[in-house]
Amino acid sequence: MPQLSDDAWSLLLDVNGHPFKGLTTRYNDLNLSGRRASSAKDELMQKDLVMEIGVVLGGYRPVKFLTLTSLAINLLGNVGHDVRLWRHTGHMGFKHQLYTVLIAYTLRKAGYETFIEKLMSNERR
Repeated sequence: MPQLSDDAWSLLLDVNGHPFKGLTTRYNDLNLSGRRASSAKDELMQKDLVMEIGVVLGGYRPVKFLTLTSLAINLLGNVGHDVRLWRHTGHMGFKHQLYTVLIAYTLRKAGYETFIEKLMSNERR
């Protein structure tokens, strides 16, 4: 298991638990200064535990997200953290999963009942 600083470990756990949170919100929620946040992110990227993805969401500048790598998914799973969402996202792609969640949340706000995915039969969703 790679040695991680407390900030990097906190960031990794937050990415696992809240995958669709942008970097700015994530850093604020973790109460990390710009320098500490950047250092923790760089540490995780250097150890091949996260990747940074930019997604344009209605504006001109992309929102930046961190995604777990296969190495991180295996590491977290081996120490007892729930990584089912990340294993599923790996089959679909992060952007597809993000859009699915954002559309569902928007429809729920408008009063509709939505399902991110619904099991139909024979393991089909």
